[in-house]
Amino acid sequence: MGDLGLLVALFLFCGLGIVLIYWGVKRGNSHMSQIRKAVESRGDVFELLPGSYSKGLEIHIRASDGAWNLTIHQGQPSGPSKSRPSWSEWSTPYAAVSSGAAMWAPKSEVGFGRKFGAINGPVQSFVSNALRRGLTRALDLPHQKMDVIPTPGRAGILLATSDAKQALDNVLDHPQLLALRQGRRLSRQPSVVRDVNGLRIRLQTPLNTAQDVLDVIDLGLTLSQTLDPHQT
Repeated sequence: MGDLGLLVALFLFCGLGIVLIYWGVKRGNSHMSQIRKAVESRGDVFELLPGSYSKGLEIHIRASDGAWNLTIHQGQPSGPSKSRPSWSEWSTPYAAVSSGAAMWAPKSEVGFGRKFGAINGPVQSFVSNALRRGLTRALDLPHQKMDVIPTPGRAGILLATSDAKQALDNVLDHPQLLALRQGRRLSRQPSVVRDVNGLRIRLQTPLNTAQDVLDVIDLGLTLSQTLDPHQT
């Protein structure tokens, strides 16, 4: 009787697993369909590159005139690419700077930010260097000497080369950027990068809903226009 009960429990457990997998796939396909419908209704181009054992799934969305691109990468949880994280990035060649790079990234006001502000001397230098290396790797920034720039009263971290310290001044307090950070965990808050290649909006997580996708596209277009009003 004990063995029979164990078999029944195992059968029910397996059945529940199959139902959850089916529900997850169905839900994911529904979100994908909604994203496609939303972007194509605006005249933008949607392309899905299915994942595999060795490669994560990617969604490519772009303006019909090629003015901007949005890539949503869903990392593979197993296989050779399991260590590659998920991320989303909107980019445009507009609003480029002539030299250098600047990046505005979210941080916890009550966590690392306050601790960092209270550290002095060699320890501060060590933490600053570790922070800079970590953020530049996460955001695929070129290997340039970037310094942490003080931004009193702002819940974020500004890194910049000496020739681009003011490259993002006009957008740090933009209402759309602040709105997409309000009440969201750090991985879902956008970072902004401006360098010689243009402007990028990056999140350390995939965008899962049509509204999230449209919000990031609109944010990118707005910040790009703000930084480069003369773009065509």
